[in-house]
Amino acid sequence: MSFDLQAILTLGEIDAELIRLRNRLARAGEQSAPQKARVTASKLEVDKLKAEAKLANRDVKRLEGEAEAKKQVITKSEVALNTAKSNTEYQAHLKTIENGKEELSEIETKILEAYEADEAGGEAKKAGDKRLADVEKDLKAAEKRVKDYEADLSGQIAELEGKRTGAAEGIGKQHIDHY
Repeated sequence: MSFDLQAILTLGEIDAELIRLRNRLARAGEQSAPQKARVTASKLEVDKLKAEAKLANRDVKRLEGEAEAKKQVITKSEVALNTAKSNTEYQAHLKTIENGKEELSEIETKILEAYEADEAGGEAKKAGDKRLADVEKDLKAAEKRVKDYEADLSGQIAELEGKRTGAAEGIGKQHIDHY
């Protein structure tokens, strides 16, 4: 076989295109990185909201326990009020009942606030779950686009490799080795 400059130039163009396509194929997976980052951020947000909801629920239970304890103190003082032997003892029980009712009222207000916070947290968690589902859907779509893109690039590479083989056959071995 003789030296064919045009064949070597064609082979060089094919090789350059193959290098470009292989580089694009190697970087194709990076195209879904922003969606992956959003999914990770959404998962962290949902986990944070779950933790906050758990704490809010714990606060509600703690406050309910405090309210029940206050009710028991008030009930004991009301019973003791009937068995008071002196006016001072009677007044002390009345003061304990009055203070207990004020504290109970404050605790019940805190319970209502905790219920509202718990409800708002539940709504925020639902919104976070929805955002997470949307971002995961976007990620799946991006991954599908990347997979299709990679398949297209692989097809182009295979086609060019076939052309390269054909182009290389027209050039002598010594010239290919030199090339």
